[in-house]
Amino acid sequence: MSNTISNSAWDHFYTQTQTIIDRDLTPMERNQFVELMSHLLQWRKAYNLIGPTPPEEILDRHFLDSILVHPHIKVAVKVADLGSGGGFPGLVLGILAPDNQTISLIEPSKKKVRFLNFITTELDLGKRIRVFNKRGEELPAVELGSFDIVVSRALGNLEMCTQISRKLLKPTGFYLTMKGPNFQQEIDQFEQSPQKAGYGTPEICSNRRSAPSRTVLIRVPRVSRETSSAPET
Repeated sequence: MSNTISNSAWDHFYTQTQTIIDRDLTPMERNQFVELMSHLLQWRKAYNLIGPTPPEEILDRHFLDSILVHPHIKVAVKVADLGSGGGFPGLVLGILAPDNQTISLIEPSKKKVRFLNFITTELDLGKRIRVFNKRGEELPAVELGSFDIVVSRALGNLEMCTQISRKLLKPTGFYLTMKGPNFQQEIDQFEQSPQKAGYGTPEICSNRRSAPSRTVLIRVPRVSRETSSAPET
């Protein structure tokens, strides 16, 4: 499989990104995306970061899907990427993050964390990105209840992820997740689950259903005890 990405593929990526974030990428951001891709292709097999996807498809399936999250978190100060894996969406969001925003990459795999720490340094993102070699439920007590937004991608169903996120989110925060074509079934199951306690109704806030990945972005807001239909667990 060739690791070469054509200039036209990069141009398409830059154009699509501009449409999503409503601004041009800076030269530094463009360079960071190119460098991220280079290291991702170099490390992915040894560290099991992503599957054997053709490089140009990585731009769509991993980079653009992650960028889809940015407009929904850009005013947040503290964001957690739960189960960050190879760094999606967290690394991509870190490249685009404003100076006052921090993205915490939470990943239990030591091998993947080794890559996350390496690429954070290589891309000079240390002021925006923090890396935790832990599961979400294992974060230090000082981090609990401190996040404006928790995001995840390809981690688990809504019931499991909202249960973990509940301990991380501020009372006014929300959980944001990326789902595929069967998203409605997950929403229906969540609505009937005890895990819905402490959360409002899931909202579809963005989608790329015309793209190959058919990604749907779902937002689940926290609600106060007074407006919740059941006590929190």
